[in-house]
Amino acid sequence: MGAPKAITATAHKLARIIYNRMRFGVAYAKREESQYADEVKQKLEKSFHRWAKELGYEVKKIEVAETPVEVT
Repeated sequence: MGAPKAITATAHKLARIIYNRMRFGVAYAKREESQYADEVKQKLEKSFHRWAKELGYEVKKIEVAETPVEVT
């Protein structure tokens, strides 16, 4: 996207960190990528369930059984 967009994105991230530090008194905690991905997945699932409920559907999570792989 170019340097101007990168600079704006970095400034925005720093502003959010500073705002949260000042408002909540919480230090910035860097999260690992896997932890962040799990949080995003949970938020998406929650919004999907809410959206389905608004449309009159019920969504149930089912576990997928692993199929053994045969090695010849």
